[in-house]
Amino acid sequence: MLMKQRGYILTNGGKEKELIEAAEKYRKKWGQEYKDYVLTIAASPIKNGALNIKDARIQAEMEMKRSLAEGIGRVYYSKIELAPQSVFSEAEKLRLTQALNSCSEESLIQTVKEILDAKGEPEKNTGIKEKEKTERDQNIERNCRRVENVELGITWIREEKKKFSQLEAEEEADRKENTEECTTLEELESLLWSECRNLILLIEKSRKLQISLPVRMIEQYLKNNFRENISLEEVAASVHLTPVYLSGLFKKETGKTFSDYLFEIRMEEAKRLLREDTVKIKDVAERSGYADSRYFSKVFSKAFGITPKEYRRLHCWRT
Repeated sequence: MLMKQRGYILTNGGKEKELIEAAEKYRKKWGQEYKDYVLTIAASPIKNGALNIKDARIQAEMEMKRSLAEGIGRVYYSKIELAPQSVFSEAEKLRLTQALNSCSEESLIQTVKEILDAKGEPEKNTGIKEKEKTERDQNIERNCRRVENVELGITWIREEKKKFSQLEAEEEADRKENTEECTTLEELESLLWSECRNLILLIEKSRKLQISLPVRMIEQYLKNNFRENISLEEVAASVHLTPVYLSGLFKKETGKTFSDYLFEIRMEEAKRLLREDTVKIKDVAERSGYADSRYFSKVFSKAFGITPKEYRRLHCWRT
């Protein structure tokens, strides 16, 4: 396993070009002497005064993020200054919470991907006038932001997992993955998707501990048979309860009505199929539990504000 060690160096005086050239010479000399190690150097723009040391460190760390996207074993430096993003916006948190409530691994991962894609575009006011920005400048910003946003996603997921501290301790006993051990963006993203899956598993495990056996049986029944024409009376009979009692019990323990829960399962399946460009809309409707494709389009549009075709145009390329 490649372990990453990080250190900081302060230089006293000198021109930027000379300092970068010196860093490159040092990196090459290091590589010749320590062939089993890889040295990556990230430098901030020159900062004057002791009060700017913290800012210089932050900028150097932002440059270092590029190594995950562009490769280790290089010297990274640019005049672009990016302020770290510390949290998701309230709107983004709401979308993530809704995805968690669906208890769907696919829904959570897809929502995280969409948010990261939207947050990954270059921003204005990054120390360089917009008209002076080159394509290289934009790529630098994009790579820094992508790495930073993936790290932000991992942090948010891990904060959510703390709500299940006892369960998490059981799940994490043999798993000590750390973002510092990732050397590429692909590895970092793989860690994020793994964290998403683990969070969903924790939520499912927690719900099973809190939900009674009849409700768990009904949830599984709906997941297995949502394509069929299911009625509350039919499901209640399968667990030997009256429809009225079952309806109240299901709402109390899941926070959702029977019909809302079934609708969510069908819509998640519809979205999954729509992201596959080979499945016709009519077949998507049928495989999601709707014999009438027009009615399916109507309820889908009401739920998400766009038609199934529009959803496909927006999302099928992401898979």
